[in-house]
Amino acid sequence: MADEKRTLLELCGSVEHVTYHNDKNQYTVLDLATEAGVATVVGMFPFVSEGEELLRDMAASTIKMVTESVDAYVKHDTMLAEKVIAEDDIVDGWFDRVKHTLIRRMTADPGEGERAVDLLMIAKYFERIGDHAVNVAQWVIFSVTGTHKEG
Repeated sequence: MADEKRTLLELCGSVEHVTYHNDKNQYTVLDLATEAGVATVVGMFPFVSEGEELLRDMAASTIKMVTESVDAYVKHDTMLAEKVIAEDDIVDGWFDRVKHTLIRRMTADPGEGERAVDLLMIAKYFERIGDHAVNVAQWVIFSVTGTHKEG
């Protein structure tokens, strides 16, 4: 349990870089900022419960947003930037679903409370990463059009 908690706390760091992601099998390599420095997380995310399955889908949506916001920046693509901004509603929806699922989980089994709170923190960080992707997309639009689009 201590190793699992330490791993979850490391995941609560900010994503520095998504090196590789394969949607088909959820194999991912992430570089995360932690208090101890940058940690590299490699492998599949073996989620088993409903809340954790939702979290995996949320992570995939967030990674997509980050990738597309960087692509929009490199290509000066305002249409792709607009798509990223619209996708934020999807990630926000995932967060709400994860939150409500974890609340039900804690209510049904109070012993799961600590793990559920850790997972909720991870979901909140994914939601914030999506917000940062939106910020990049907004500045792509500004750099091309001269108009700053508020979220």
